[in-house]
Amino acid sequence: MNIITRLSILGLILITLQLRAKAQDDRNLARFKTVLQKELGKAGVSVPPASIKFHLIRKGEKSDFGLAAATADAFHLSATQQTISVWSKSEAGIQAGIYWYLNRLGFRYYFPGAAWHYIPKLQSGYREVQHTGTPSFESRRIWYAYGTGSKLADADFKFWEAANLLGGAVVNAGHSYEAIVSRNKGVFLSHPEFFAQKVEKGAIPKNPKFDVSNEQLVQLVIKDALEQVSAYQVRTGSLPVSISMDPSDGGGFATSEAALKIGGPSAQTYYLANRVARAVGQRYPGVQVGLYAYNQHAAPPAFPVEPNIIVLVATAMNQSAYRTDELIQLWRKKGVKVGIRDYYGVMAWDWDMPGKPAGGKMNYVSQLRKYHGEGIRIFSAETNIGWVSRGLGHYVAASLLWDINVDTATIIREFYRNMFGKAAATMASVFNSWQHYSEAVPKEGDLYQWSRLVQQAAGEDKDALVQERIRQVQQYLVYVHLFSKWRKEDSEANLVRLLNYAYRVQDQGNIASYPLFRRLASGAVAGKPHLRFSNPNATWKQPTGALSISETEQLYANMLRDLDRSAVTVNTLLPNALKRIPANKMNAAVFAGNSLPVKLRGGHLVVVQVFDRTASLQLTQGLIKVKEYKTLQLKVYPFQSDLSITGSRPLIEQKILPGTQTTVSLASLPTGTYLLHIDDARDGFKLSFAGGVAYGIVAGAPRKAWTFGRNTLVFEVKDITSFSIQNEGAVTLKSPTGRIIDLQQQKGKVSISVGPGEQGLWQLLKQSGKFSLQGVLPLIAADKDFIIRHEE
Repeated sequence: MNIITRLSILGLILITLQLRAKAQDDRNLARFKTVLQKELGKAGVSVPPASIKFHLIRKGEKSDFGLAAATADAFHLSATQQTISVWSKSEAGIQAGIYWYLNRLGFRYYFPGAAWHYIPKLQSGYREVQHTGTPSFESRRIWYAYGTGSKLADADFKFWEAANLLGGAVVNAGHSYEAIVSRNKGVFLSHPEFFAQKVEKGAIPKNPKFDVSNEQLVQLVIKDALEQVSAYQVRTGSLPVSISMDPSDGGGFATSEAALKIGGPSAQTYYLANRVARAVGQRYPGVQVGLYAYNQHAAPPAFPVEPNIIVLVATAMNQSAYRTDELIQLWRKKGVKVGIRDYYGVMAWDWDMPGKPAGGKMNYVSQLRKYHGEGIRIFSAETNIGWVSRGLGHYVAASLLWDINVDTATIIREFYRNMFGKAAATMASVFNSWQHYSEAVPKEGDLYQWSRLVQQAAGEDKDALVQERIRQVQQYLVYVHLFSKWRKEDSEANLVRLLNYAYRVQDQGNIASYPLFRRLASGAVAGKPHLRFSNPNATWKQPTGALSISETEQLYANMLRDLDRSAVTVNTLLPNALKRIPANKMNAAVFAGNSLPVKLRGGHLVVVQVFDRTASLQLTQGLIKVKEYKTLQLKVYPFQSDLSITGSRPLIEQKILPGTQTTVSLASLPTGTYLLHIDDARDGFKLSFAGGVAYGIVAGAPRKAWTFGRNTLVFEVKDITSFSIQNEGAVTLKSPTGRIIDLQQQKGKVSISVGPGEQGLWQLLKQSGKFSLQGVLPLIAADKDFIIRHEE
């Protein structure tokens, strides 16, 4: 075949692809018109198709509305009293314009599922507006780790993503080695030397890692990468944004002499990524190679990194010596594009319990503002289905990803009003309580209080949709109860009851049904094939059929009857203002020397009263080595009784290096009360104070204290007859009268009576582990001379 014939064939292929792409464009644009008309129809208005105009801007067009340099899904929308027009460089931009316009008209799509959509009552589908929309993040992903196991739930989530303007550039950065091996299985079966693990010929390890010092392996991976780009181009008519070269999950890298000359896990990972990125960039300029900064390869290598590499910094599973914000800066210095790979929900961490999914916490999702300020424009968060526990946080996150300046307080107020009508305040009190709830599995009394409030809400607004939403919240609370019962008694009967209940509400999406099956009906039922997830006749898959209204009501009534109402968490609030104790009432030791030290682990809040310029604290970081030591972060904020630091600017900010003992002066602070936030990344630190200062480490729900070693601590009891301690470690209590209460072997919540003469300072002896005080001022210190006390 001569060169002219080849060029002719290539030209025909190109024309065919272009014609196919145009036909697909036309079909999609027609579909988008139908979507807009359908949604407006729900609000009682109609617009003729001829009044809706969509324009795909081609390269070089003059009327691009400034979109030439914008992201592909940016758009310009022009609406009059007779037309609705959207311009964009891509179909994704046209779709974004449609849903932005619907939002402008008052439509809200809070959670997946029609019950959680708010449809306004409109007089017209037209509203005069001129708007150019560009997203704050060019890539915006919130995705299910396990999926849903339900076609209906899948469709609901797909619609929710589109309606809330998620999407953007598709950055592929997930674990890739398994797929590379699968596509080239025959070669890998014949070359066990390609693996970092020691395997026999004809075998493939479960979690494959590569020996990147093997040049034949490198060339195979490069060839595979180029083939993936080519296949994508043939399939879609365009080039991918990126292909992934991230290793398989978990640790373990090559230890051959040649591989170790390249370096450790990070060096090996990015050596191979560099080789692939260089080859891909030469043949396909603009195509990038994506990876996670994760686990053992979180930190950048010492050598330069190819500029067409994208790195998504993982906010967990980080075994490097650096924190997330430090990794962001280190990777930016490498000259690569940096994004965030977050964890909004992990079933093994949260089990879909109230207040546990990180992506349901407003304080957590508000970090998007910080990331945006650090130059991050790519965001990807893992989560799970189960929208009652996390939905509002995810909706707020999606809103911020499109517009980082959106007013989240207004969004939250609108949610309660639009979803619950006259019951808004009651339901808000339930959802808001989960924002600060810290128990891994709720106490029965707490679950009872939530359930009674939801029952009260059901009587406050009889609108059919409000009733349906409240019913779904009730179904979620029944799930929490069944899960709690199984956790307390791991019997087969309790497991079957829990799984069958989740199975029957699976389509609703209100609880994390499918992840629950995959976790509990897999390894957890080893030796019990009648319970296995893969068994179509598994015991828990009967009965089938969606849970009826009457069944929901009966289960809910049974739960309310059975719950132990006394088992509650008491959140003891701090006073709005802690008045300064006059210096003449303070023990002279406060001004003379150092306080006794306390050994802590994890993030802690400390309330501090500064009396004069001699006040200081001393910190030693890095006392427990689990992975690589990280820096300790100390931040000092103005005091707020709700212990909130979100949105506050630190008055003092300092980093303490591992293995160092550092004195931090508080002399710059005026006399008054402050809140210290200390985060050691769980590496263990020692804390003491000196000079004109009194302090109290917060040790109450939801801010438990976490100590290690054996500590002696004090706290004050005043004007009460009883309090509780929630103990997860070991402790002995000693009252002012010398009474000993030995809890060294007793964990959980214990109620303590306060007898005559026992008002005053109590001691926690031989204490270690996590604990919280309830019903008493939840502030602890290492000695009586420095502890903050009630005003005398």
